[in-house]
Amino acid sequence: MKSIKQAILDKQIDLLFSYSGTVVASGIAVGCFAWIYFSFVTDTPWLMLWGVSLIGVNLARLYLLRSFKRINKRQAILSIWLRRHLVLTFFSGLIWGLLSLTYDPNWATSHQVMLVMLLTGLAAFSITAYAAVLEVYVVFLIPLLLPLELDLFARGEIFTSVLGMLLLLFAIGMLFVARRFYTQYIESIHLSFEHQFLQKELLNGTQNLESMEHALKNAEQQFDNVLETSLDGYWEWDLQKNDLYLSPRWKAQLGYKDHELKSELDTWKKLLHPDDRNVILEKLDNYLIHPRGHWEAEFRLLNKSGGYRGILARATPTLDKQGKLIRLTGVHIDITERVKAENKIKKLAYYDRLTKLPNRILFNDRISHAISQSKHTGLKLCILFLDLDRFKNINDSFGHPAGDHVLKMIAERLKKVVREDDTLARLGGDEFAVLVENVHHSHHAALMAGKIKSSFEKSFVVGGHDFYISGSIGISVYPNDGGDAASLLKNADAAMYKAKNIDRGGFQFYTEELSEKALRHYTIESGLRQALSKQQFSVLYQPKIDLSSGAIKGAEALVRWIHPQFGEIPPEQFIPIAEETGQIRGIGEWVLLQACKTAQDWQSRGLDIGRMAVNLSGVQLQSEDFLETVKSILLKTGLPTDLLELEVTENILMRDSEKSINSLVELQSMGINIAIDDFGTGYSSLAQLATLPVDKLKIDRSFVTNICQDEQSAEISRTIIALGRTLSKVVIAEGIEYSDQQDFLRQEGCDEGQGFLFSKPMTGQQFVEFTEHNGQQARLTTLQS
Repeated sequence: MKSIKQAILDKQIDLLFSYSGTVVASGIAVGCFAWIYFSFVTDTPWLMLWGVSLIGVNLARLYLLRSFKRINKRQAILSIWLRRHLVLTFFSGLIWGLLSLTYDPNWATSHQVMLVMLLTGLAAFSITAYAAVLEVYVVFLIPLLLPLELDLFARGEIFTSVLGMLLLLFAIGMLFVARRFYTQYIESIHLSFEHQFLQKELLNGTQNLESMEHALKNAEQQFDNVLETSLDGYWEWDLQKNDLYLSPRWKAQLGYKDHELKSELDTWKKLLHPDDRNVILEKLDNYLIHPRGHWEAEFRLLNKSGGYRGILARATPTLDKQGKLIRLTGVHIDITERVKAENKIKKLAYYDRLTKLPNRILFNDRISHAISQSKHTGLKLCILFLDLDRFKNINDSFGHPAGDHVLKMIAERLKKVVREDDTLARLGGDEFAVLVENVHHSHHAALMAGKIKSSFEKSFVVGGHDFYISGSIGISVYPNDGGDAASLLKNADAAMYKAKNIDRGGFQFYTEELSEKALRHYTIESGLRQALSKQQFSVLYQPKIDLSSGAIKGAEALVRWIHPQFGEIPPEQFIPIAEETGQIRGIGEWVLLQACKTAQDWQSRGLDIGRMAVNLSGVQLQSEDFLETVKSILLKTGLPTDLLELEVTENILMRDSEKSINSLVELQSMGINIAIDDFGTGYSSLAQLATLPVDKLKIDRSFVTNICQDEQSAEISRTIIALGRTLSKVVIAEGIEYSDQQDFLRQEGCDEGQGFLFSKPMTGQQFVEFTEHNGQQARLTTLQS
């Protein structure tokens, strides 16, 4: 079976031979004319030899063309015939070109014009025949005109030089014309193949119609069987008749037998949880008005025993010819256990274990949400950053249990101070923060700080001891002191340190004179604009290790920036700035290119190190040309798609879920592996996770760092590993620095790991040496011990 490329070439060769007969026959006639004509112009003795040679070559060409007509073109190797044609065409052009050796500038103008017209006429006349295979025309044109071209320039006369230049321009023009003919031939051949393909498909479609009808009947029977055996409930709503069908399995999910529950829309509405009813019905009504894509919703339904089951409903629309929705067909999936697991992991990930207050992750999200609201309302919001003064003395003198008890008492007092709509959080250690929303003036924050200060006037009694504690407070105000959660917290933190230095137990507002960090931010932003062009970036590689076998399973590409003023700047400092300014697109594309080049280089050396992982920014993923950029880099470097892994964070997926997921689906369809980085720190639901185009979950280093000391981090890690196993996802942990962390993760079933325990990030050459030193499977010392 010939490939499409070979079939097109065969068609070109067939056209070449079909059109060449006219050119060859005309060449013989014109050759005879030229032979006779120039015999009267010059008495060069070898003109007779030239004529005989020309006729002999053209007769050989006629024989070749005649032989080609008799062969079986389906079985013959046409490329061999093409080479024969090329050889004879070259000699034909060369013999014609040697005619120019008779040229004499002393000839009459008519003779000179005749010579030039003969050669240029042959060049022009042969385009239609030879351009079917562009190489044939080139090997004819060059020897045809080159001898005369060289002779004209070699004479060094003005007239001959001008004539030579005109001849050169003519040759270039002929090449452009031949290229145009060649392109038209190729397009015609493509159209011919497409026409043949469509005819074949039409025939196949007609033949398959009957078998499809038979298959449809079988499918209907199989569908009935699926409904009986599926764990999911099936439902169908005919909107024209307003009839709702609920399958027996749908009712069994709620503990009912088929006859105990009517298949009516009102039945479903009554079973909805009161907190979900209005939201779900409004969502359904909006979909009925504008039915775009699939309908999907999560809600709770009352079961027979009086409890509620978590349900994920999905439906496919059926439209009539006018585009009107006439039917919804869907399933009910019981996600009760998923919801429980989701609530558990959210509680572990977003709330402080000791005080039950929101932690830093959830507090940041609340700030971001409040900023969005503030942009609509025009009202301010304030951040109060509270740090307890000399709290360390309590832990050192009375032990951590006493300190923990004091922290819980402080949390209870602060709850009584803040408004119901405000957010109180424990950021860690002895740090608390309050988000005050919807205020007209910043003095509201000062009033809140005064209330907090007053709440500390009374001592905290623990174990018969009175503890008098104060707290220093820093205040930042949106939008004056920052446009995002990170900036507001950073500036409130800076103001808090100022309060500690001036008057412990007091409060200070953020001011611009505290902004040394802001100056550094500006310097970094300015430097980023030139860092790429000045080659200040480099890429290091950190191995990913199979925790069971110790084998190298891949590498992660990590960008580094050496700033001329600040030295090496950590990625967590300059990457957010690059995302703000949009420069992350160029940096990310450069890192991806370097990583793919390196991975392909390792492949060419015979090193099997698995996939190359590259981090993606949300800005890159949202870029319109991102997919084309990835395809272009893979094509340019030659790296197979299955050796590339792209890492995205949970928050990126949730920021523009539909667009991000569509991009990931296309990337995954190309064979690229997709991993969720920093897993456990975002807000993706487990129901969403089950349907995401994701191959790997990456446990965030913040959990791994304290995995052996903090039960909360350990429990989160266990939950993520179990979740990955349930969903058949590979789980990897980052930031492994100690062997006890590795032992814990391996015992819990984590698949892979990376961190300083195995290796620090290395240059490409160091990585090769690391691989060769540790063997192809890189059995690590820590795993052997």
